[in-house]
Amino acid sequence: PRLLPVRLDDGRRVRALVFVANRGHASYDDLVDAERLHRLATGVGIAGANRDYLFRTIESLRRLRLRDHRMLELLR
Repeated sequence: PRLLPVRLDDGRRVRALVFVANRGHASYDDLVDAERLHRLATGVGIAGANRDYLFRTIESLRRLRLRDHRMLELLR
């Protein structure tokens, strides 16, 4: 995670904790679905359990009336 400057809808600028994926990095997720699901179900990082992060992210997006179909598919 990184603290990066962001601008809110009301124009204020704040620093926010963000997770940035580098798709060019060797450890970027290039897994088959079974392994991806296993890591999601069992993985824990500095911000907590992967499955909890997924649930919280989906719920936050829902409140913003946004849908990430790939994340929703992981819940199935």
